[in-house]
Amino acid sequence: MIPNLDSQIGISVYSTKFDGIGGKIRVTPEDFEVSEKILEKTENSINQEEGYAVYKLKKRRIDTNHALSDIFRKKGLRLKSLGLKDASAITEQFVCSGNKGKAIEDYSTEKYSLRKIGFVKKPLSKKDMIGNHFKIKISECSDGLSSFEETDHILNFYGYQRFGSKRPVTHLIGKALIQRNFQKA
Repeated sequence: MIPNLDSQIGISVYSTKFDGIGGKIRVTPEDFEVSEKILEKTENSINQEEGYAVYKLKKRRIDTNHALSDIFRKKGLRLKSLGLKDASAITEQFVCSGNKGKAIEDYSTEKYSLRKIGFVKKPLSKKDMIGNHFKIKISECSDGLSSFEETDHILNFYGYQRFGSKRPVTHLIGKALIQRNFQKA
């Protein structure tokens, strides 16, 4: 069965074959953990010498862009991320300095921590990221997960979980913009 909201915004297929189990996700940020995975050769290229500083940014209740802006404002260090992670989760991701040799030691606030892990010869880019590892708590399930086996891969899904479901109209706005109907958008 496809939930009404999914049908309304055009979602008609899923990556799994079994019925949903109901329940709630993201009741607290601790219920949804995301950690970035990078290429093994990239990870092995991180050294303790010189180059572009590489950090692990761990955050809670702040999105990537706001965390990076805060670091720049407070420490004068401009960092680039490989991917965006939202505020409603505990996330850990790689970030890299855009300037060779510019580095700071570890830094923390109540919403994030920045830990220097080394240096690379060229700045990290989105090409270095191979994916994300998720740990998701589902509470108040109506059924168990007996027919679900842990899997290494579930297809990326760009839907309302990415763009918000408070007002599920982003797909309609996007369509109107593509059709150059700015009044409707």
